Amino acid sequence: MERDSFVFYRSFYEAIRRQPKKVQADIYNTIADYALNGTEPTQASDAVLSIFLLIKPQIDANNHRYTAGKKGGRPSKTDSNKKEEKTKTVDSEKEEKTETYGFENRAEKDAFEKPNENENVNENENVNVNENGNENEKPKTITASTVVAAYHRLCPSFPAVKVISDKRKKAIHARLNSGYTLTDFEQAFTKAERSRFLRGGNKNNWQADFDWLMKDGNLPKVLEGKYDDDSGTDYGRGEEGRYDGTVL
Repeated sequence: MERDSFVFYRSFYEAIRRQPKKVQADIYNTIADYALNGTEPTQASDAVLSIFLLIKPQIDANNHRYTAGKKGGRPSKTDSNKKEEKTKTVDSEKEEKTETYGFENRAEKDAFEKPNENENVNENENVNVNENGNENEKPKTITASTVVAAYHRLCPSFPAVKVISDKRKKAIHARLNSGYTLTDFEQAFTKAERSRFLRGGNKNNWQADFDWLMKDGNLPKVLEGKYDDDSGTDYGRGEEGRYDGTVL
């Protein structure tokens, strides 16, 4: 059977190009001769035959489809095959309908289920804060360790925190829950480090520490600049005030 064309797949190309160049032309000619003229190789080398035998089944399948197409396409189905196909279609529709009803029944059941009145509460030291106020933005998780790390980084002149006790965690969370953000803490620590009065430049040589900064009455004053060196207040001049660690 002679043909004017045949399908040459990329897989054929990939297999042939990995063969030695001296046999590639023989492989191409052998495949083309068989696909177009139906001539099988009789004196080809082992290298050529190995590739040809791998590709031959695909060429045969394509030729079979080509021949069937010339005769009018696929043979028409028997009445038995048509009946079998119709039965499969009906069964499929029944199955789909049944699955739909099951979904609807489940949805109706869920609608009348009693809600779970048990409320699970997970208490931990993490507080989620969205500093930008963007509802779509995932809030940052601020821990007591985060705040203490910022204190150590921005207040090197102040006493270091050796232990993050439960009392200190409680104070940090109280400030976070009242609306303070990590940016507020960092700003307060920066101001404290720049304040001569809070660093100990006062009559009694009193120095602020982390616990003092975390008190509700002290943090806002630091943020407001009342302890700044150029604030014009007595604290700013380091002249007055109580230096026993209580709220000033």
